[in-house]
Amino acid sequence: MAYPELIYLYIEDFGYCFQKQEFVFSSNYDVRYAKEGDRALTISPKENPLQGIYGDGITNISLLVGSNGSGKTSVMELLAQPGTFAGNLKRKPPERAASMGWFCVYAVDVPDRGESRPTAYYLEGWNARLVSNFKGEPSDAIGSYSCYFAVRGRELVRFPRGDISDKLQLYCITLNTA
Repeated sequence: MAYPELIYLYIEDFGYCFQKQEFVFSSNYDVRYAKEGDRALTISPKENPLQGIYGDGITNISLLVGSNGSGKTSVMELLAQPGTFAGNLKRKPPERAASMGWFCVYAVDVPDRGESRPTAYYLEGWNARLVSNFKGEPSDAIGSYSCYFAVRGRELVRFPRGDISDKLQLYCITLNTA
């Protein structure tokens, strides 16, 4: 199993700093999100010509650059403590909270070269309405949400929790004991 990798963050609206802003954190995936219209999220692996340039333990380096007050710390706090941002959004009036939201995508279980199984991804965020192409997923939930999924064509298919959580649990135990 490869290390979980943050690949994408989209912020619809925080009420400050960012509106309809994308952050791509990986050169290993082509991530596209339709901010208007059908709100479909598409992800496909791609060849990274810089793969291995940083050595075996580092897969990618991403920078957040901007002037003071531009939101760099807000992005880092969101990624480190998504529950804090969810708590802040819960205190907004319901009609305002419905127009706000964000989501981020991680690649969590990448098949080895030659394996036929799909890559497993993890998505977390606020406001499930932001991503429309989940097969069988409710798209009207306002609030915090998360799920594991795979990409099948233009659909995002949710994994049953047990299919991948055992692998992630093992990975977390390995990290904590290393």
